[in-house]
Amino acid sequence: MFMSTITNFRYLEPLYLRRDLHGVGALFVVDKHYTAVFDKDGSTVEFTVPAETRTDLASIPAIVPKWIAQKVDSHIEAAVVHDFLCVSHLWTSKIAADIFEEGMRAAGVGAVKRKIMANAVRWFGPKWD
Repeated sequence: MFMSTITNFRYLEPLYLRRDLHGVGALFVVDKHYTAVFDKDGSTVEFTVPAETRTDLASIPAIVPKWIAQKVDSHIEAAVVHDFLCVSHLWTSKIAADIFEEGMRAAGVGAVKRKIMANAVRWFGPKWD
């Protein structure tokens, strides 16, 4: 089986969110389109999370200690990207989890926290292919 490689992830613009006071589930909405670029298997890929994409930032169970993850933390850019990938299915869920991990690296999330969160998404997050 071919393993996809995601590297050199970078955000091209700041993330703008607004609170949705009347929404169910996802409490935030991407206010302006949000573009990221990365290398996938040696080719550069640019994609945009469209404005009006709904997000819950991160689905973090209450049992997870705050030192590992909080809803609002340095991972939110990567979480918004991952939420979009979960509804758009641009790539497989495995590749989406890899993009989430590399997005956290680009956002400066520490190695231990990044690995724990990425593996939680891989093991317990949504699956499609």
